Amino acid sequence: TLAITLKLESLTATAEPLLSKAITPTKAIEELLKDSALQLWVKQGMGHHREKRDTCAFCRQDLPHDIWQVLDEHFSKESGDLETALDAAITLVTNEIGTIAEHNSFTGAQFYADERTEFEASSKALLQALAVYKKDLEALKKALETRKNNLFQPVSLKAPAHNAEEIGKHVAAINALIGISNGKTSTLEKDKIAARD
Repeated sequence: TLAITLKLESLTATAEPLLSKAITPTKAIEELLKDSALQLWVKQGMGHHREKRDTCAFCRQDLPHDIWQVLDEHFSKESGDLETALDAAITLVTNEIGTIAEHNSFTGAQFYADERTEFEASSKALLQALAVYKKDLEALKKALETRKNNLFQPVSLKAPAHNAEEIGKHVAAINALIGISNGKTSTLEKDKIAARD
């Protein structure tokens, strides 16, 4: 049988607090707050410089003596914890996106001619409904990535567009066809045995 478990609702429940959480730097660097790309660049650069260099790898200038204290006050533990949680949520959403293609492994060739046309119609409708579900997951992932790239700016999430009931209806229709097909296979075997005897 075909079984599909949609995880968007639970993923959204995990993501919404991360997207809306208000955090402020202990001691903000205004220039970084106003420019998310610059803020991201500085944050990434910290890992390339801290305890490794005394000069900036980009401009070759000496790093100010208090640079790490100033940056640590801007990028607090709270923002680091949020970034870690966002990374984990992004991974979960990415994994769910990856499972969509694997949901329906049945093909028309697995059905008798009587059920094949109906299966193919239900399968196509299911694929279309799952495409909408995938777009909802991709929107959630984009929102999480947007927040990760600007930790101090909350992000709103739009309502999902997929219809879980419709997906369930298509799954039930396919499972009914699987049941009919399996029933025919079982009676076919009995008919063969009876014919041999």
